Amino acid sequence: MFGGIAWMLEGNMAVGLMKTGMLVRLGDQVEAALSEPHTSRPMMGERPMKGMVVVAPEGVESDEQLGAWIARGADVARSLPPK
Repeated sequence: MFGGIAWMLEGNMAVGLMKTGMLVRLGDQVEAALSEPHTSRPMMGERPMKGMVVVAPEGVESDEQLGAWIARGADVARSLPPK
């Protein structure tokens, strides 16, 4: 879909990798996350991807940073109905 690798939970994407960074599914938490360092809104062509943020490599340099973003994406993916 977005040209990268994704990790799924019960058929729902939690996180993925793109050329520009890590794609994290955040649902309705996107706007708050966009105020955090190293985040941006992912685009699919001309349109923003809803419910997702991209975290630049600088935002996942430590194990703690990486783990926190993975946990956030996993929590949202688990909250969705299985596919």
